[in-house]
Amino acid sequence: RATDRLAAALARVEPRPAGGDAAAAGDGVPARGAGALALRAAERSLVLVGEPPARGGRTLVLLVLDGGVSRDDVVLPRVAAAPGREFRWCVPEEGPVAPPEDLHRFDDVVLAWFSPIRAWKGRAGPSVEARRVLVRVLEARPSTLISFSSPFILRALPPPRTAILAFGESRESQIAVGGALAGREGPSGRSPVRLWNGRTAPAPERLP
Repeated sequence: RATDRLAAALARVEPRPAGGDAAAAGDGVPARGAGALALRAAERSLVLVGEPPARGGRTLVLLVLDGGVSRDDVVLPRVAAAPGREFRWCVPEEGPVAPPEDLHRFDDVVLAWFSPIRAWKGRAGPSVEARRVLVRVLEARPSTLISFSSPFILRALPPPRTAILAFGESRESQIAVGGALAGREGPSGRSPVRLWNGRTAPAPERLP
């Protein structure tokens, strides 16, 4: 059976570009259906903590890039665009940052937090600057926090009204989050850890 599965997997692998240039082919081994499978996995792994995300009205999405992610890596403004939804950048690496002064003008606030764990960063949690902005927004008004990183770093923040755990900053994860914000695909995953005194779905008895 293992041999049959290996043969089936190899049959899906697409040929490399002429000349054997691995860089031209992108990361990994391209295979038919891999993108759809990655998106399905990202959608099924989303975890909802707290209340369902609010929909409708004027929404501000603050894109917090906390090291290791560039603006070019973020596709959320394109895949989650909607009437009345405004996107703004908060990038501590580019200079001083502060919470928006017009939070009161919006019906809902979404904090899209990109803080991948990288060995060269020398830390697993948020930077001082990013944490200051996130905490001040969460304390100022009820907000939805979307984490594109390890769930463990969320313990550095106060509990939000709503949190969505995406476990990674990949394009598929961002598309899955965009679907969740639009109500197309509700988060149905289970968290492997407990956060904020157990405020999360219980850990699964077995992996799906």
